[in-house]
Amino acid sequence: MSDPIVLFESHRKGASYRFCDLCDTICVSHPKDVAPALERIEQAVHSGLHAAGFLSYEAASGLDPVLKTHVPGDFPLMWFGLFRHREHIPVGTPNDRNYDLDSWRPSVSRAAYDTALNRIRDLIIAGDTYQVNYSFRMRANFSGNSLSFYRDLCRAQRTDYAAYLDIGRFQILSASPELFFSLKNNTLIARPMKGTAPRGRWWEEDEARTKQLQKSEKDRAENVMIVDLMRSDLGRVSSGVKVPLLWQVERYETVLQMTSTVTSRMRCGVGLRELVTALFPCGSVTGAPKVRTMEIIKEVERTARGIYTGSIGYLSPGGDIAFNVAIRTVCIDRKTGIAEFGVGSGITCDSSNDGEYEECLTKARMLAERQPVFDLFETLRYDGKNGFFLLNRHIDRIEASSRYFGFAFDRLNVLSELEKAVSGLDTPQRVRLVLSRRGCVQVETTPLKNASQDRVLSARISPLPVDSRDPLLFHKTTRREPYTSRLNMYPLCEEIILINERGEATECSIGNLVAKWDDLYVTPPISCGLLGGTFRAELLSRGKVTEQVLKIDDLKRAEVLYMINSVRKWTRLKLIE
Repeated sequence: MSDPIVLFESHRKGASYRFCDLCDTICVSHPKDVAPALERIEQAVHSGLHAAGFLSYEAASGLDPVLKTHVPGDFPLMWFGLFRHREHIPVGTPNDRNYDLDSWRPSVSRAAYDTALNRIRDLIIAGDTYQVNYSFRMRANFSGNSLSFYRDLCRAQRTDYAAYLDIGRFQILSASPELFFSLKNNTLIARPMKGTAPRGRWWEEDEARTKQLQKSEKDRAENVMIVDLMRSDLGRVSSGVKVPLLWQVERYETVLQMTSTVTSRMRCGVGLRELVTALFPCGSVTGAPKVRTMEIIKEVERTARGIYTGSIGYLSPGGDIAFNVAIRTVCIDRKTGIAEFGVGSGITCDSSNDGEYEECLTKARMLAERQPVFDLFETLRYDGKNGFFLLNRHIDRIEASSRYFGFAFDRLNVLSELEKAVSGLDTPQRVRLVLSRRGCVQVETTPLKNASQDRVLSARISPLPVDSRDPLLFHKTTRREPYTSRLNMYPLCEEIILINERGEATECSIGNLVAKWDDLYVTPPISCGLLGGTFRAELLSRGKVTEQVLKIDDLKRAEVLYMINSVRKWTRLKLIE
């Protein structure tokens, strides 16, 4: 067998590591061996080695016999490699998809899910518990390169606590967004995560959902309940427990997550075994109170959790320790060819079965969504006399999209690059600004030929609908396939009008759509699934156009149809069959 592969990656702002030069491995299959293994790991780290690996959820019963779990199967309770070196590495990027994965199957039926939640609610009403993190497994057949799958998962959800472990029979692919705990310079930091909502499709909708999550009494109550549990757990091994940040909302590719930060100072003489025993498993993935709630979890969940809601992390000489909470994590069993993904949510007395089930599906979306690699861009009109047309609207839009997708953005640098690109140019120009995820800016200029305002473009209504739930439709990106593929269906046609899944008109391939009746000019609302154009926004602000849902019949009876954008402004369209 080849040496294990152990990677820890931060796809946001932290450091990324590869552990290499393996000395030994520690693999535990029986609860009685968990605590001695932690002591052995601590001794190895004190001798100058790095330890990297995981504890499964069922390892809890080996730390404290009052914490009840299912009997583990073949998956180890605990595995750590002992390494001589820890290398800083760049974050890996996705490559070709060289693996096969069939559809994911839930381990419980919807009826069984409802039965479990009803039982939990009865126990909450009876006073047995305040909150239970109920979960189930999703499974799929897998073959091929697991590292490639891991890269896709990390692109679907960029986090600071990702990890990839190939330990032989089992491969663990974690895109966890949650820090269990870290220890550096004697400071303990925990960042429990509780509270989830789906992302909005464009910046303003995303902001509204963020504020809604922040103000949600249910999510606040769940979050603070877990914060109190973490404060209690940290207080067993540390002092000066504080909560510097409460109810913060973080954006990930498919979900919004509410997190809080708890800090403390580690007490002298506390060893690894005592530390992990005090904290594990994380309260955000059990509920409160922990002991009774874990008994309930064993009753209502049908199978062992394995790596799900366990913890993956590393310890390095000098007291550098970091562990995630193993959520958003896939475990692949090479022997059976099965990939398993755990998903769950915190159940309280106010929880609805439909709402909690929908939350689980929201968290699992990362399994199916593969965000394409793209840049953001803007196309501006420039002339030497008037400068850039609607400059602030363009910059505001690309900045909003940068925030939405997590692109690096420096407004002053973008403006500077634009000015440099047009320096000395007097004739009208079409200016293309491209921004990469890392914040690199490229600007190209092309002379803008005079186009007659009387020009009429032939246009067809696309029979292939767009999905108004697709966030990329609401941002100007280099992913042009939804537009070009529909336009290319009609080689003799100059423009295409897109329709969504509800039969509502959305936009054209390079501009927004306006329909005219009498003196009324109307354009589809952004919620139909379209890019909010800068010229469109300007016309709306001036009251020149109004928003209205347009159906296909509306387009056919309109006096005039227009394609509008900030470069060509108004261009008439002629519908052809």
